[in-house]
Amino acid sequence: PALAFTLAWGGWSSRAAEAIPEGARDLLGPYGGWIAQQTLAAPGSFLESLPTHALGLGERAVAMTFPGVIGTPIWLLGVLIAPFVAIGLITLLRRFPPLGWFGVLYLAVLLVWPYLDRRLMVPWYPAVLTSLVLGVMVSVERIGRESVKKLAMGLGALWVLAYASVTAGRIAEGWPTEAYRLRADRLAAGVEALSRTAPRDAVVGAPEYWAALHLHGGWNVGPSVRFDPRRANPDEPMWGTVDEQLDLWRALGIDHLLLEQNGVLHSDALDVVEASCPGAVVVLARMQSQMVVRIDLDEECGTSG
Repeated sequence: PALAFTLAWGGWSSRAAEAIPEGARDLLGPYGGWIAQQTLAAPGSFLESLPTHALGLGERAVAMTFPGVIGTPIWLLGVLIAPFVAIGLITLLRRFPPLGWFGVLYLAVLLVWPYLDRRLMVPWYPAVLTSLVLGVMVSVERIGRESVKKLAMGLGALWVLAYASVTAGRIAEGWPTEAYRLRADRLAAGVEALSRTAPRDAVVGAPEYWAALHLHGGWNVGPSVRFDPRRANPDEPMWGTVDEQLDLWRALGIDHLLLEQNGVLHSDALDVVEASCPGAVVVLARMQSQMVVRIDLDEECGTSG
């Protein structure tokens, strides 16, 4: 049933994506088509980046297994546990295929995915940890020595104690939520500034916070950047060229922008708009690392050529 639902949902979302402006499909369209399109558009770039991407994936998996360990020890631990994970995964595929195949298929998704993030790996981690534990158990059983069993149990107990201690310490320090708290503070500042400067019928664009702006402020919103990390031309920014951003703003009818990250993602496009149509860009509010601007785009404004 889950597979049938997934296929049905994929078919519907692919058809629905045709109504989305082309420049906005990076962020609003279905992931399957987006990943396939970007990968097939630059297969050489994908294959070239795959080894580094896979190593980064392995490094993060080891870091999640041994929290607090950084640098060279991560690679040493990775080499040490990799055989046990492989043995455990093979055993898992035989004894409990659903979890085993989930681990394999989700690994394939992570390898195709154009960037790494801890939150993307969390669903995969139970399969990795289960494979590691199962691989150690199978290996110890094959050796059959009592001393090896005691050593494995002792090391396992030390790992559980260290894992629990480091994790508890991080939770007490607020490490898991620190990045989200910072983003929440910036989002709150952006919503407050927009509530003072943008009318209710404004169409607000933002690189990342656009969906949350609708939830908290009620404005019509849309993404203000592209997301194309596997461009055929590596010299072009993954958030879109000037012309691509301007086409996106026009297609979505964006007339206000929340500039995040000190405005670096939109600075070139806004400079072009202001140069071609002086006064078309008006700064309405300034916050720490953010700004709210009003833009007035017509057919003549924003010609980069």
